[in-house]
Amino acid sequence: MKHCDTCGIQVRTSRQTCPLCQSALKGESEAVFPKIKSLYSQYTFFFKLLFIATAAGVIASVAVNLMIPQSGLWCHFVVIGAVCFWVLLITAIRRRTNIPRGILNQVFWICIFSGIWDAVTLWHGWSIDFVIPCTCMAAIITLGVIGKVLRLPPGDYIGCILADALLGVTPLIFYLANLLHFIYLSLSCVAVSLIAIIALLILEGDQIRTDLARRFHV
Repeated sequence: MKHCDTCGIQVRTSRQTCPLCQSALKGESEAVFPKIKSLYSQYTFFFKLLFIATAAGVIASVAVNLMIPQSGLWCHFVVIGAVCFWVLLITAIRRRTNIPRGILNQVFWICIFSGIWDAVTLWHGWSIDFVIPCTCMAAIITLGVIGKVLRLPPGDYIGCILADALLGVTPLIFYLANLLHFIYLSLSCVAVSLIAIIALLILEGDQIRTDLARRFHV
């Protein structure tokens, strides 16, 4: 901490002169506010592993698609899903406020935009076959990762369950209405949604029950 020989005071500052007599301060400067680490710096290893896993999944999908060309060109939808996942993840981490609602808003506009684009281009069904289920699955996985990293309060877990349910129901509606030409991604999205809801209820069930009791005075 710096000190002033003239006034005999100690000053926690980075300035060079005394705030009282303007004499030169001696000693080492000391930060007034502590340096807060970013979320990335706190979980650097985790995010690196997550990026490696995402990249490995994309590369493996491209390789499998090239080895089995008769299955159709589907690897680029895996790439779209990976990009959506990272966009949702980065946006949610930066905002940190009402994360489930923010992710749902982003998914909503992505789905609307893809549906309009598909309709304008004479409707080939790629929006409901690929884009919407991929985006919904990316959002569900993002909710799980964000909940673990940011350690969401109990109230937000209820929002995560509702978000997972909505994201899983959307492709299910298309499947039940027999609108899909490619059903595997939609069914996978429904399965991921159910697994996420069950995992939340099992792992965070006590916190969820406590928050529900507090909110509804049960």
